[in-house]
Amino acid sequence: MNDDLDHITAQWQRQGITDELLAMQLLGRFARLNKTLELAFLHCYEQHGLKQGEFDVLATLRRAG
Repeated sequence: MNDDLDHITAQWQRQGITDELLAMQLLGRFARLNKTLELAFLHCYEQHGLKQGEFDVLATLRRAG
């Protein structure tokens, strides 16, 4: 299954660039995963009427007992 990062890699390869493309793909995918998780967390916080900082404070207080 190809995605746009595969397309971008192919474009670089056609230009003769082959070094570090795997690293670029991995970092690009990690960045996209991070953004997806961030949006999911924000959605969860919003469902409970919280902002991220407010959740962090509550979690810290709970952890502290």
